[in-house]
Amino acid sequence: MTKVDTLSIIIPCFNEVNTIETIIDEIMAVDLGKTKKEIIVIDDFSSDGTRTLLKKISKKNKHIHLIFQDFNQGKGAAIKRGMLGSTGDVLVIQDADLEYDPNDYKRLIRPIELGRADVVFGSRFMGSEARRIIYSRNLIANRFLTLLSNLFSRLKLTDMETCYKMFKGDLIRTIAPDLRAKRFGFEPEITARIAKSKVSICEVGISYYGRTKKEGKKIGIRDGIRAVWEIIYYNLASKRSLSKTSKLAAINRIAIVSDTIYPYFKGGKEKRIYEVSTRLAATGYDVHIYTMKWWDGPKNIVKDGVNLHGIGKLHKVYINEGRRSIMAGVLFGFACLKLISEPFDIIDVDHMPYLPLFSVWLVCKLRRKKMYATWHEVWSKQYWNEYLGFFGIIAYFIERASALLPDRIIVSSEFTRNKLAIRHPNRHGQLMMAHSGVDLSEIGASKPAEQTCDVIYVGRLMKHKNVSTLLKAIKELSKTYENINCIVIGDGPEKDNLKRQVARLKIEQNVTFTGFLPNHRQVYAKMKSSKVFVLPSEREGFGLVVLEANACGLPVLAFDHPDNAAKNLIQEGINGFLFKGYEDLAVYISNILQGISNKKPQYIETVKQYDWQRTVDNVLDAYAQ
Repeated sequence: MTKVDTLSIIIPCFNEVNTIETIIDEIMAVDLGKTKKEIIVIDDFSSDGTRTLLKKISKKNKHIHLIFQDFNQGKGAAIKRGMLGSTGDVLVIQDADLEYDPNDYKRLIRPIELGRADVVFGSRFMGSEARRIIYSRNLIANRFLTLLSNLFSRLKLTDMETCYKMFKGDLIRTIAPDLRAKRFGFEPEITARIAKSKVSICEVGISYYGRTKKEGKKIGIRDGIRAVWEIIYYNLASKRSLSKTSKLAAINRIAIVSDTIYPYFKGGKEKRIYEVSTRLAATGYDVHIYTMKWWDGPKNIVKDGVNLHGIGKLHKVYINEGRRSIMAGVLFGFACLKLISEPFDIIDVDHMPYLPLFSVWLVCKLRRKKMYATWHEVWSKQYWNEYLGFFGIIAYFIERASALLPDRIIVSSEFTRNKLAIRHPNRHGQLMMAHSGVDLSEIGASKPAEQTCDVIYVGRLMKHKNVSTLLKAIKELSKTYENINCIVIGDGPEKDNLKRQVARLKIEQNVTFTGFLPNHRQVYAKMKSSKVFVLPSEREGFGLVVLEANACGLPVLAFDHPDNAAKNLIQEGINGFLFKGYEDLAVYISNILQGISNKKPQYIETVKQYDWQRTVDNVLDAYAQ
């Protein structure tokens, strides 16, 4: 018997204001015994009031997790995002309309519980369950597509196009990162991938109450024609995989370009470059990083198996209250022209500070090489103006132009990909996802520090990190918790201003600044000895520290700001909460300290999908394109 503690129910949703509340109520009414329900609704940029209704529903039901797409991407893209955000032992897909009956979950889950299947298809065309077929042509089309799929996949399904597909959670979360179909091609693709996985598959009869176009049916003739192509394409993808393997075999020397690198400069993108580059080197690739000369001694050194090249002099990265130095970016950009004489099979340029992209683009054009870039964040015109004043508009257009240069862009988060896709819709097909990750084994091996604390922050001390909001919350809390203590780990140009704020607020006994700690494990030890992690940042490209804090067993409180990608990692009530201001933050901290909001959810479970090796695999997939 397979024990199923949690069933994840993935609901892709687009303009379903008339049915979404009813289907959620029906799901909640289903009795699954001891199995808990995790309901994940992915709204695909609805415009009929569905989003507003979902927010009202979620306030009443803590089991519902909402994901809002920033633009309409299609059913397949919505399902993929929901799968990647799921934590259940078993996962099922549920349409937002009323065609499928959630009472069938018990029939679907039974073969998995009995250990007879890894995947279960709910067939509308077998058994004696109630069903409503609107038109005979729908039946004929579904039969034809299923037959065609069976011919290629060698399965014996009666209903390939069914919505009701149930999977073991670990299995589908392994497959989900590779899914490519954005629209209704999800059904042929997932069927083809499941067939190739050589897992146990079975079908059970289900109820079905089909709806007409007038009732909101969205799939049409063009989707059916496209499905024929997608069945052929995804089932013959093994040939494409061989092509990918041969391409990777031809790659030996990988060049990575970044002005800042770990451990000389400590930030999320620097940690990512370190983790990816060292893992690529350990796999056997010849990895070279071209950067400013952060170290003493020769220009070229080897560190942790990676070749480091100091192609430019070290210049101060941040000036003027935490703003990036324009001159440092210009000088490093010119230094990148030296790459014209450097051998490489792949070159991957970090997008910040943008100017190196133009130099490397020229190098690649002259040498007839393709250029890859890794993108962490996208800034709005308003933010550029706030950041650089008069020069902000120039920087904004430089950023826009730089995004047109790479042949492929590797993005670190859905948040960044969506922003790039909105700004450059013609580039959507060249955006490749490779989430950042965590090293669970290293975090697991770290022991808690002897000295405990209540609240912890880890990160650079920059203006946009908004640590002042945390200090205001600590002042508010000190009125009730006289001995509350907060530790701030990090350094940066805002440090002196923050220390002066602490003095003004008279909370010197409550707040400790440690600077950066020597290594990861010491940071993890401090996290493990704390009760809550706070990320008050206004701007994050991904929010790696959220995953690290969850992996250390901490709930995370993140600032609900439109430019903060880290908020997309928060599943409210599951691994943390979003706050609006310092008073809101103080309430959440108080609730956690009192045990009101801290119900000991399995924080570590929420980060298991973010593994560094999966990041490396996705990066290599991009290189093989």
